[in-house]
Amino acid sequence: MDNTLAPDPRSLAERRLSIASFVAYLACLASPSFTALKDAWPGWFALIVGPIGVPLGYVAWLANPLLWYAWLAMSRERQVRAVVACAFALPLALSFLLHPTIPVGSSGNYSFHVNFGYLLWLLSVVAALAAVYLGFCRALKLPPPPPPTSAKAN
Repeated sequence: MDNTLAPDPRSLAERRLSIASFVAYLACLASPSFTALKDAWPGWFALIVGPIGVPLGYVAWLANPLLWYAWLAMSRERQVRAVVACAFALPLALSFLLHPTIPVGSSGNYSFHVNFGYLLWLLSVVAALAAVYLGFCRALKLPPPPPPTSAKAN
């Protein structure tokens, strides 16, 4: 019986982007995500109370379970599922910016502005999308996109 582990088929870029996505997500939970009523609300609080806003049309929270599913699908080499989950997670996460106000407890709706915790959350979704895109290209045996090059003057 062979007890050796199978090598990880994911590229170094996929692994780094996956780790970056997870680290950015953890950082967003500890960071202020938005400010309303002169109070900065941390990401962990937005994660906990976010489902309350879904029936009211604040659907950005739904990007969280899609991102979690994308991570799970990536770990199980389910590239198509991971791409679809991330492709839906990004517009949902961005939909938070479409609202001029946000409900704050029972005191009503107030204007708000996003803080860097929200941007870290977006970075997490974008990094996951980039990782699953590379995994999808690998699964289809497509060449990865070329690295960006600088324009050289003649």
